[in-house]
Amino acid sequence: MKNRILSLFIFCILNLFSQKIEEKIVLNSISENEIQLSSIDTPLTPIVGAPEPFYTYWWEFGDGHYSTEDFPTHTYSKDGSHEILLARTNNYNDGKGRPKKKKTFQSTGSTLASLDSHEPYLSSNENLSINKNQDPKPDEEIVFAQTYKNTSGDTQKGTLLFFYNEKTFENKHFVFQEYRRHHKEVRVDVQKVTILKQIDELDGDLSSFLLNNSDYFIGNSNILKTSNSFGKEETNKVSSFNNPTKLKKEVNAAFETYHDVLAWNFDDIHSEEERNLFLSFKTTQEMLTDTNVSISIQSIFIPNVLKYATSVKEIMPIVTAHDPNKLIVSKSKTYRGFSKNKPLEYEIKFQNVGKGPAEEVKLRFYNNAEIDIKNLEIIDFEPKCDFCKENCTGSYFDTIVTKEYVEFFFHNVYLPGTRQKDLESRKASKGFVKFSINTKKKVKQKNLTCRTEIYFDKEDPIKTNNVKTVFQKRLYVGVEAGINYLPISFPKYDVFLRGSMTYRLTNNWYYRAEVGAKYVPTDILENISSLDTSFAINSFGYDTIDEFGIQHIIAPEDSLYRSFHTQIVNSDIIIKKQNVQLTIVPLAVRRDLNKFLSLGFGIQSTINLVSFSSIEKVQKIAYYDADIQENLALIFGPPLPAGGNPYYVVDYSVTQPIINETNTTSSSETEQYKTYDFDISSGLFLDINVGRIYSFPYLGLRAKVDYNFMNTKVNPALQFYIGANF
Repeated sequence: MKNRILSLFIFCILNLFSQKIEEKIVLNSISENEIQLSSIDTPLTPIVGAPEPFYTYWWEFGDGHYSTEDFPTHTYSKDGSHEILLARTNNYNDGKGRPKKKKTFQSTGSTLASLDSHEPYLSSNENLSINKNQDPKPDEEIVFAQTYKNTSGDTQKGTLLFFYNEKTFENKHFVFQEYRRHHKEVRVDVQKVTILKQIDELDGDLSSFLLNNSDYFIGNSNILKTSNSFGKEETNKVSSFNNPTKLKKEVNAAFETYHDVLAWNFDDIHSEEERNLFLSFKTTQEMLTDTNVSISIQSIFIPNVLKYATSVKEIMPIVTAHDPNKLIVSKSKTYRGFSKNKPLEYEIKFQNVGKGPAEEVKLRFYNNAEIDIKNLEIIDFEPKCDFCKENCTGSYFDTIVTKEYVEFFFHNVYLPGTRQKDLESRKASKGFVKFSINTKKKVKQKNLTCRTEIYFDKEDPIKTNNVKTVFQKRLYVGVEAGINYLPISFPKYDVFLRGSMTYRLTNNWYYRAEVGAKYVPTDILENISSLDTSFAINSFGYDTIDEFGIQHIIAPEDSLYRSFHTQIVNSDIIIKKQNVQLTIVPLAVRRDLNKFLSLGFGIQSTINLVSFSSIEKVQKIAYYDADIQENLALIFGPPLPAGGNPYYVVDYSVTQPIINETNTTSSSETEQYKTYDFDISSGLFLDINVGRIYSFPYLGLRAKVDYNFMNTKVNPALQFYIGANF
């Protein structure tokens, strides 16, 4: 209890003391153009169980030069006002990063000769590198220096590209804030087609082109050849090409790999001249979801002489604390059942933060039950020494494999401590081991978690972070149901149900195949009517023919009638068809734009399999019996025989029917049958899905155009559907 009270008291005193400290840059002017820098910093709060915390420093001198020393000395080659910038990283501290500090120095009496005293940033065979002040940590600022150099004998000009925010991750990791130039670089908007055209116009001997494999990066003073994912075989070999094709390929790959790119044009860089361009970024909160996974940035140097073009990639882990002892995994997500051919790659980074050198370094990697330890392969390690095979002596590197862990150890090496008085560079106190391991053929767990313990000599172990790899399914089964709308066809609507299989290529791209069925109801109405009428004349008169040859009906007035019998047959024929159609999507390509939106396109075919038809005939028969009284027109003509009546001529144009009786009867009959009517149509579609792409229901809209091979018609359609993947 007393110890706890004492610890709390000391912690409060440190907090009170830290509040009174004014953080600032201390500038000691050695001469009119030479300075020595140091910093007054807030004391760091240690993490329980971790080594003593300390700061690392990033100094920019305001003239294009920088240093990572604790107390750097710098000489200016030009007179003027220089803004000094300090960025600090708090290692093994439980708080957030410290803000940048700035201070201005006015130099006089400078000479160009003083520039020669500065240590070069690049070796004699390098012309491009990327350096950073710290590993990316969520919601902190990070600084990069792009160092480029003219290794030709002539003055050069050209373009410098900087790519960031890889597309393979769901979230962006960096937000660009500012850049600091010191050699009149001009920032420009850039497009891929512009850069490719610029490459075609480059000068120089095309048979000697730098970067036989531009997939390398520079970090910790090592040139490492690697892939876009995570380290392959490492080498410092730089080869040449005989044409610009591979440079174009590298530029194309960079535009495909990254969301964002920055570009600057540079001019008048003299032979053997080095330049630094500084970039500041803010890391995002979303970076936290990809902790302990390696991410990358890339720089491409394109001078006007083709053979000096260079590409450099910097690979770095996302961390939650600035701890130089850490475990990194190549992938935070991989695919269950398909991981056998794609091993996971790990890197253990370590740094001796003690007051003296370490001779023995042991790294104990605790493996998961899902790992097949027999497939362990060492990729690279540092400090460099012999790889022990049998009965080793002197300095060597060796491994011990057990069921629970793999132990890597360096024997009889010299690894200086960061607090050692004679330490020339912190880089000398660092080391790493890179290795790859396959998982078992059948992975049962969804998550694979590993950790490492690091031993320096006989000191207590330093426990690293845990790294986790999530195993995702690569093959998904889905179902969708919805309605088809056909604007120019009959019927205009039908319903469908389909299943799908999705094979994921990457986090964003996948292939898809579908098989489904459509139910198409169709009603056709036909109306057929017939009329059958017969007449009969009933009268008390008689026919006669006058002298002009005209037939007359002779009858008393109002005594002439004509009767008729009419039969009307009205038939309604209703043809009902139910078509069952098979829909097939042999290949579709989809891309997830984010967690809630995806686009797809592909080929869809529709085949008519079976038609179920029924014919219903409804017949109505109406009978009409009527008498018609004719309007008789009196015609005056020659005298009739003695005693005869006047005669009338019938005017049929005006009749008045008198319907005496109506009798209506009806009947119906139905006939059903099944036919196999083969019909096929194919076309292209484009669709969009909105909602959770995996497992959760989503809504979709698909526009497609079909060509019917039987009736040679083009039929557009819109599909509205709901679906889910499992």
